[in-house]
Amino acid sequence: MKRLELIYSGRLDEVDFRETAERFATAHKLTGYARKFPNATVKIVVEGAEQDLQKFMRDFNEDMDIFIEHFSRIWLPPTGEYRRFRFLSV
Repeated sequence: MKRLELIYSGRLDEVDFRETAERFATAHKLTGYARKFPNATVKIVVEGAEQDLQKFMRDFNEDMDIFIEHFSRIWLPPTGEYRRFRFLSV
């Protein structure tokens, strides 16, 4: 198990970015959250098996590619604090 933290910026207001993250996270059986910030960045935190996290990141980035201008990723140990994937407010 691992934790993957992703920060995205770009034309994210043009698409249901967080909803798409939820769809992909659910499909890959990952837990965590997506949070949109006032500066138009989105943070996505997902936890699960490393191979599922890799697939999530690949599939999500391919699907959202035209809206993403920049993203960063950080691999961390999991916390196990999430039971499902959800949206958080700022």
